[in-house]
Amino acid sequence: MIRLLTFTGVATLLERTEEQWRTLTPKGNPSRRDAVHLILFGRRKLDTLVEGTGWDNEFPRDVWRLRNLGPSVANAVLRFDRIPQPWLREVAKRRLRWRLSTGSSKTTCLLHVRALTHFAAFLTDHAPDVDRLADIDRAVLERYLAHPHLMTTSGPYQASFICALNTFFTGIRRHGWDTSLPTGTKA
Repeated sequence: MIRLLTFTGVATLLERTEEQWRTLTPKGNPSRRDAVHLILFGRRKLDTLVEGTGWDNEFPRDVWRLRNLGPSVANAVLRFDRIPQPWLREVAKRRLRWRLSTGSSKTTCLLHVRALTHFAAFLTDHAPDVDRLADIDRAVLERYLAHPHLMTTSGPYQASFICALNTFFTGIRRHGWDTSLPTGTKA
């Protein structure tokens, strides 16, 4: 491990992301793989000391590290950075924080973020004039539901994406996170 750290020339483990550290793991070299795993463990501990844990630290991020939200939450990330619309990203983060806080599984939350990312990509490419929740009306949703990209999504995912989008809009109205959302907006 010391040779590996010397080779990289870093002054601190935080100079590289976890992904960058993982690239140093060659196939067929167990000792180097073990060293990288130990470095990753140390990096996570150091990151926790520097950044802290809990919602106050994770919510502002666009990539949530679920392990920092408590011992019962899995080691995964929720990537909001792939939702280009800031207004959609913020309400998506509120919705997912609520879902995690009320006991939704990591898998369910990952699926919901994927569905919202898929919808955000559709808005970027096919409804660029939508720049707030109030602009999402029945016509936009019908175009999304009829779009070939959604149709090429495998059956279970297609139904799950539609369901996730529907519960997203329902949750926004129920909790009053954005009162501009048209009342008839359902996926």
